[in-house]
Amino acid sequence: MAFKRLENRFQKANREALEALSMIVEATLNDSFVYVTPEISEILSKKGLTESSIDFKDADGNIATRATQLGIDTIPTSLIKKGVRRMFEIENIAVAEKSARIGKASIYPFSQLEVGQSFFVPATTEMPEPWITLGSCVSNATKKYAILVFDEHNAPVMRQNKKGRVVQCTKDVRKFCIQQDTRDNVLGARIGRRF
Repeated sequence: MAFKRLENRFQKANREALEALSMIVEATLNDSFVYVTPEISEILSKKGLTESSIDFKDADGNIATRATQLGIDTIPTSLIKKGVRRMFEIENIAVAEKSARIGKASIYPFSQLEVGQSFFVPATTEMPEPWITLGSCVSNATKKYAILVFDEHNAPVMRQNKKGRVVQCTKDVRKFCIQQDTRDNVLGARIGRRF
């Protein structure tokens, strides 16, 4: 019985890794990367599908990962949302200070947003509540631009994260937030940059 549970965990880890691959490929094709857990990074890199930088981690210890050409070739082009970022119009509408903590950040125009600007993501049948669904995307976009913190002697400032791991502190240099909104009588999410 214990062996069967171990096998199921292995199968689940492989499935999660392959599900993450399409998101990683999207990010790579958009000249970006995705933070993934060390377990997913190891599974995909052993198969030659991704390359990771263990020196570039987020506050939770997730590793910055990009797809290799083999990884890109593995995902059918119909599953890659090339050019999706062009459908979101950046507007001079600020967003409230509430930020979401609920990754796919690469398909949205976070890098183009200036302070006080936002873009609108309409609700769809696939994503009926984008203000909830995209919360982690917004949180990951903020983490992507965070910088590492050093003390006056240029030594890394460390802290313990929620999982008990000791990680280097980071400082947000761009802050993105999300809120429910309506545009032209269409319900959706407004995602904007605070600073």
